[in-house]
This record gives sequence, C-alpha cells and structure tokens, in this order.
Amino acid sequence: FKVLKHDDFILTPNKRLINFLHKNYTLYQQTQNKSVWSTPLILQLETWITTQWEKHLIQITTPCEKHLITNPIFSYRLLTKNQERVIWQSIIEKSTADLLLPAQIAKTAQQAWHLSHIYQLDYTSTLFEQTSESRTWKKWALDFAVFCQTHACIDIPYATVLLMDLYKKKSLKPPRRLFLIGFEEINPQ
Repeated sequence: FKVLKHDDFILTPNKRLINFLHKNYTLYQQTQNKSVWSTPLILQLETWITTQWEKHLIQITTPCEKHLITNPIFSYRLLTKNQERVIWQSIIEKSTADLLLPAQIAKTAQQAWHLSHIYQLDYTSTLFEQTSESRTWKKWALDFAVFCQTHACIDIPYATVLLMDLYKKKSLKPPRRLFLIGFEEINPQ
C-alpha cells in the first residue's frame, strides 16, 4: 500500500478480494496513525471494462465532437454476465439438442465463448467442426453472435477486444498506473 497514489487503479477478478483489500488498506492507514485518507480505486475487472466502455461511448457522443458516433459498434448495449447467460440458455433451449441441464450447459458455453475471445480464437473456424460437441457449440456461438448483432448488444469479451484496440490506437487514454491483484494466470490479451 506504500506505493499507491490517489489516482491509481487496482483491478481484481472478484468482489471478495475488493472487500479484503479495502479492509487491509484501512488497517494499513490506521497503523500509519492516520484518521482520514482517500479510498483507493479498487474495481472488479468486469466493472472497470464496463466503465471504460461507457466512458468511450460518452466521449464519442459528445456534441463538441465532429461526428456524434465515429464507430457504430459503440452504440451497442453492453450486456451483463447474467443477460448473456439468459441469451445463451435461450439459444440452447431452442436448439435441437435434447439436454438435461440447459442452465449449466449455458454457463459452460458462455465460458467457452469468453475463453475463445481471450485467446483470440476464431469461433467460425473449421477447427470447431472436429467433434459433435464442438460443432454444436459453434452453432450456438454463431446464433449468439447473430442475436447480438440483431439486437444491437455486445458482450464483455468482445467489448474488451475493442477497448484494447482503442488503447493501442491511443483513442482512449489508460490510467496512469494500474495494478492487477489476484489474477493467477495471465491471459494472452
């Protein structure tokens, strides 16, 4: 906590770690004999991505800009994980597969979708046609993509890819300092 500055961001994978860090930061400040201190900016990664998406949407729709929306993809509604899961479950329930636990399968299919984006795999690839399971998932993934396109919505994994591109192009300014705490594996993005 010694190195933290007031405008630093800390990102975590879950809310439980946020509570733990806030509690320990408070204890640290108390051991420094402080009675007042600023609260550190600690967010769950998904919350931060959502905030960045909304921030960029606001930036590109500001009236002082030359064009109201320079990229129509940013007018898409960002889905929450629960909204996503409902869409996946609906797609799976409408499919011809006779499945016992569609809610659990929707969760697994959603996780596979997230991983395919994190590892930048092309879900339309013929590699996903080698087994009946992967062919079924590919069909669901295509249906999910069509649903999102048709209903002008976007999921967190795809939004993350687009936001990373904006950071690379310097269209979106990253925080000066960003700390990642609690991530056990580094994803390839």
